[in-house]
Amino acid sequence: MSLTSTLWPAYKRLLQQSRLPVIAGPFRGEVGFEALYWVPFLRALNLPPSRLIPITRGGAHLWYPAERHVELYDLRDPRDVRVENLYQKKQLGLLKQVRWTAFDRAVVREAGRALGLSGYHVLHPSWMYQTLEPFWDNQRGLAWLMHRVRPEPLPLVEADGLTLPDEYVAVRFYYRYTFPPSETSKAVAIETIKQLAKQHTVIVLNADVHADEHADVPLPAMANVIQLKGQPVVSPQNNLAIQSAILSRALGFVGTYGGLAQLALMFRKPTVSVFTEWGGTAMAHKHYADALATSFGVANQVLRVTDIALLREVLPAIMFEQGPKLSTGRVDPVFAPTA
Repeated sequence: MSLTSTLWPAYKRLLQQSRLPVIAGPFRGEVGFEALYWVPFLRALNLPPSRLIPITRGGAHLWYPAERHVELYDLRDPRDVRVENLYQKKQLGLLKQVRWTAFDRAVVREAGRALGLSGYHVLHPSWMYQTLEPFWDNQRGLAWLMHRVRPEPLPLVEADGLTLPDEYVAVRFYYRYTFPPSETSKAVAIETIKQLAKQHTVIVLNADVHADEHADVPLPAMANVIQLKGQPVVSPQNNLAIQSAILSRALGFVGTYGGLAQLALMFRKPTVSVFTEWGGTAMAHKHYADALATSFGVANQVLRVTDIALLREVLPAIMFEQGPKLSTGRVDPVFAPTA
C-alpha cells in the first residue's frame, strides 16, 4: 500500500472540513479514467460545487459537479500536453498521473493566479491513482471501490454551435493497444459503420485533435455518415465538450473498446465496443463498467473481433419484443433514448 493511499482518509477530511477552494487536477490523462474514476472520486468528497475547481482539457469540465473550472488548453498548447504525457510514459512506463510533475505544479500555480485565489487546496490525480490501485490490481473488489467513488450518470450536454439529426448513433474507431492497426481492424471499422448506416444516421467522433497516442481509423466517405473531422466548430478547447454533446443525445455508441465507450456509458448510452487484443488493460475496468451498465439499465457489450463470426452462427434470428430490431427500419430498442 502506498503512502498516498494510507494518508488519503486524513487528507479527505481536511478537504471536506476546510472552506478554501479545492483545485482538482490538472487531469491530462485518459478519458476513460477521468469519466469512470476521477469524476466519481471527486464527487465522493461531497464538496459544494462552489469550492471544487477542476483543471481539465477540451471542455471536459462539463462532467464535473463544479461551478468554476480552468481549461488546461488555455494555459498550455495541446502539443505541449501531449509531449508531457509522452515524457511521463517514457519515465514511468504509463500515462497515469501517479506522481506530481514540474509541469503539473506550474499549471496549478498559473491556474491559482488566473482565478485570483490567495489560498486553496490542491487535489492532484495521484491521490486517486494511488488510492484506487488495489482495485485495478485485483487486490480489492467492487464493494471496496464503491466506498471510494460515487459514480452517477452524466447530465445532458448542450450542443452549442451544433445542428444534430433527430436520431443517430455515435461511432468512433481508433487504434490503441486493444485494437492495433491492421487491415482487419480497418475492415471491421468500415463494415460496421456501413452496417449501422443502413438503418441509422451515423456521426463519427473523429475530432482531429491529437492530444494522445491514439489515431483514428482512416475512413472513406460513406452514405448516411457524418464525420466530425474538419467541422469548423471543433477546437482543442471544446473537442471533448462537442463529443460529449453528441454522445449525450445519441441512441448509442459503437466503436473501439476504451475511454470513449466508457464515457458513453456514463451518459447512460448503450455501447457496443470491440477489441482484438486484451493485453495492456485491466479486467477490473470491464467489471466496473458492467456493474455500472446494470445499475444504469443499459447495454454494455464488449466483443472480441474474432468472436463476431461465432455470434452470427449461434444467435437465432428471433424478433424479441425487447431487443435488437435493426432489420425493421425502426429505432432499435437497444439504441433507444434513455430518460
